[in-house]
Amino acid sequence: MHALEEIRNKQSEIEIEFRPVIEMCTLLETYLPEVMEKEEMDPAQILERDWGNLVNQAVVIRNDL
Repeated sequence: MHALEEIRNKQSEIEIEFRPVIEMCTLLETYLPEVMEKEEMDPAQILERDWGNLVNQAVVIRNDL
């Protein structure tokens, strides 16, 4: 159980660091689309999607345990 708690805490820390970057990219894309090229925006969107998938998979595994 201690390991699960550590993983959950680390997940929160990553989310806190990661969320502002995604929000800034979204704001730039919305209000200043000419500032960032498509090649720069794609990795941010992929990272957000993959992070969500990883969190969902962790929840499933935690519930199975």
